[in-house]
Amino acid sequence: MAITTVISCLEIIRRGIWNFFRIENEHLNNVGKYRAFKSVPLPFNYDDEDSKKGD
Repeated sequence: MAITTVISCLEIIRRGIWNFFRIENEHLNNVGKYRAFKSVPLPFNYDDEDSKKGD
């Protein structure tokens, strides 16, 4: 019972450390390649609708 508890706690710590390094690596890759965006562009364009109304 005690061994299972210790192994479970170690697994939780191991996953936490792994997630820290994974997120840190992803952050460094995003900053290095300038892929970080503050906003996501919309999948449609308002200019197309305006040009159709003017015709």
